[in-house]
Amino acid sequence: MDLLQRLDTSLYLALATSDNLAAAIVGLFFAAFATAGLGWWAIALLGVRARGIGRRGLRIAFATAVGGIAAAALAAWLKLYVQRPRPFSALQVDALIQPSSFSFPSGDAALAFGAATGLWLTWPAARIPAVLVAVAIGLSRVVVGAHYPSDVVAGAVVGVLCGIAAERLWSRLLRGD
Repeated sequence: MDLLQRLDTSLYLALATSDNLAAAIVGLFFAAFATAGLGWWAIALLGVRARGIGRRGLRIAFATAVGGIAAAALAAWLKLYVQRPRPFSALQVDALIQPSSFSFPSGDAALAFGAATGLWLTWPAARIPAVLVAVAIGLSRVVVGAHYPSDVVAGAVVGVLCGIAAERLWSRLLRGD
């Protein structure tokens, strides 16, 4: 476990304390995109627009929204349970963004991967862009100094599981199970 903690800290310090202005700007852009999931809601609406306000369009919106919201809620609960300090606080380094909540798992990564998984399962044309955006959001959380890489990986796992559950729930609701 000590090896994993050292690797996590080393990766964090390499990404978050870099003096790379371009990385900082990209990191802040994706951090802003992830704010309250607004970027994902816009993408879900594009899916509804592309597929129409029928079963296919509503399936996209449902899986994206419920996958993201459920993942963010579960991550928030897990943060209270685990109570891992933020890396910038634990390591006493400057960070571009300094949230006051606990660190593990990343709620932004959970929301991003929950929404991306919902899109992956319901809108094939959006699969690759959705995953790329989710990965960029996850990396941005480390680059801006808000999370250890393991926080992001855990958030991604929570998100994928919630995205799958959201799509399955939609399917069950349609079947009337």
